[in-house]
Amino acid sequence: MDRRPDAPFCRSVFDPAVGIGGTMPVPFDAGDPTTLIRRRHSVVTPMTDHEAIETVVVKADEIVTALEASQRGTQTALRVTAPFSARMRARLHVEQPGDGDDDAQLLLSPCALLDGDCPSLPTSDETAERLRSESDEQYSVERHRETHEAALEEWRSTVPAYVVDSVELPAAGGAVTVALLSAGDRE
Repeated sequence: MDRRPDAPFCRSVFDPAVGIGGTMPVPFDAGDPTTLIRRRHSVVTPMTDHEAIETVVVKADEIVTALEASQRGTQTALRVTAPFSARMRARLHVEQPGDGDDDAQLLLSPCALLDGDCPSLPTSDETAERLRSESDEQYSVERHRETHEAALEEWRSTVPAYVVDSVELPAAGGAVTVALLSAGDRE
């Protein structure tokens, strides 16, 4: 690559979706992520364009963790960060003030990735009430703890079954596919 100060920064690009490859000039400013561009369907788009996203990939346990934390009072989302491309990995993120103003990220509520039939997080009070009404045995703190831990584990294992196939993301210009990354998949 030509490193002269007056030479344009160039890099090789290949888009397998359309079979186009080659070298294209890229204006480069290391401090400005909007100057980085990519070639998509023969159109040059900024890498901060949410509309480039076609598929969001997320781990099932991260959806469960985000949902559980949010239902316990800590606003937690799944975050996709720039540079944006067709297939993006969403990661666990505790929401901070001002996150909504950042165009270099897209925050997905865990509830948006689940269908409406997903059960809510079992509470300790619900478990205690169930134990007292259903059991012939005397209530004990230890039995309550064990029963509640089992209820939480059962809930955590069922949540991934409620993940939707696609979700409408207005910031991404419409529907995007949701793909679960299983434990055996590489990130």
